[in-house]
Amino acid sequence: MLVPAMTPLEIYKEIVEDGTSVLRTITTKMHIQTLVMKRTNQFKWVETLHLKSQRNNNWSVVINIQPGMKDINFYVKTDDKQGLTAYSVFMMQEIPMLIKYNAHFFKRYRERMELEETKPDQVLKKFFKNNVRLTPAYSEKADDGTMMAVVSLPDGLGLGRFSESSPITEMKTFIAHSTLNKGQRELVKMLNEDESYQEGITMIGS
Repeated sequence: MLVPAMTPLEIYKEIVEDGTSVLRTITTKMHIQTLVMKRTNQFKWVETLHLKSQRNNNWSVVINIQPGMKDINFYVKTDDKQGLTAYSVFMMQEIPMLIKYNAHFFKRYRERMELEETKPDQVLKKFFKNNVRLTPAYSEKADDGTMMAVVSLPDGLGLGRFSESSPITEMKTFIAHSTLNKGQRELVKMLNEDESYQEGITMIGS
């Protein structure tokens, strides 16, 4: 179970191991649901599933399956000193990577998307429902081993930092598409068109 006293490496190990188990459960459910959809001529499955794992972590899985589209987003909720926090998992060069979205990130998301939702849990759900896909990019490594991270999202840009001391990218803030400057819009276009970044989907085992 995730607890605030964990180190980043302990958090990484806990989420990756627990998420792998959750993925197996969801894969089975998806297989059964796909068979049902074929039998009943359904072509669309949009749902958010909430699971409490055997390790007592609260997982949510956003599923959006439509003709020509298959998006699945896993995230786990927890709390830290700043407040409500979420971690999502994506694969980079076959290595599971974590993205941490802290309370400040969700605060900026609510403000800059001008959401009616005010409670942190509502804002978190809105974010993951609207931002199933992501495309990450990283700067050159600094002398202290850190890298700046830019994540292109359907709603805008996430900006954060990655440290080589643990495979966790922490998103610090959010910028909505409507407020991006010319350079930022060009960056989004580059990220979304560059095939080398197209594996950046928030999905374990993608």
